[in-house]
Amino acid sequence: MLPASVRSDGREYWTTPKDVWTLFQILVEERRRREIDPTLSLLRESLMAEPESADDRYAQQRLQAMHDLIEQLSNWTDEMSRLPPRTLVRLLRMGRRIDKAAIFRAASNRLPNPEGVPTWTP
Repeated sequence: MLPASVRSDGREYWTTPKDVWTLFQILVEERRRREIDPTLSLLRESLMAEPESADDRYAQQRLQAMHDLIEQLSNWTDEMSRLPPRTLVRLLRMGRRIDKAAIFRAASNRLPNPEGVPTWTP
């Protein structure tokens, strides 16, 4: 939000950017600052503790998987935020078709797990 002044009025007013992509980027950055970054810090802190039992080791494996997934999504968000809005719109319109493009690319590169993407099993 940006400060906006009104003449002959001593109160302070706020306005939002006119461009929706700028507004969206601000929302994403703020959400990351308030929610994602503290979560990653807490997970890192938890992972620094030495496991004392098999249950602790299992819990750390789960925490590590969660940390890796959140960090990868955070990095992806950073990369997407650098794309021009036109490219982002095209990417959003692809929807589920992007999965086929990714599978085709992985098959053509003969990589079972491109770029060491952590696997997730519900």
